[in-house]
Amino acid sequence: MLKKNKWFCDTCGKPIERVEDGWVEWVTYIDKEGRHTARDLRLVHFRPGCYFIDQVEQSKDGGGVSDLPLRSFLGIDGLMYLLCEIAQGEIPTDQLLEMIKRLHIPGYEIARRHFDMALRKGIIEQDWYPGYYTQEQISLVLSQDWPDDI
Repeated sequence: MLKKNKWFCDTCGKPIERVEDGWVEWVTYIDKEGRHTARDLRLVHFRPGCYFIDQVEQSKDGGGVSDLPLRSFLGIDGLMYLLCEIAQGEIPTDQLLEMIKRLHIPGYEIARRHFDMALRKGIIEQDWYPGYYTQEQISLVLSQDWPDDI
């Protein structure tokens, strides 16, 4: 049976059951043109083993970890913060849009793990741009009995 948890960690895949246990992080660095840019926006548990390790990320491209508690991205102000990040253009837009869907579209975070299978089985159809679903489609996906390991 499908779990009713709100969020899933991008590192371990396990549920983030409380807002206090969640962390949003990304890596900022200077690109080849000398612009501040970012990569790897993700939602993780705030515990060792799930969040980025500064030294590892710095060794990749000189990047530094930027992060804030999950709570900073929730509610109206959290949505506005994410929209502001889109306007600034530092974090890739596709990553920000996905985070907005995960944190602000009811049911999306749970359903997203099953969209591909739901499309293959004909439970839903891709009516809009790929990766964007209506509340009716999300509800249809959530109404299915999915194995826990998908």
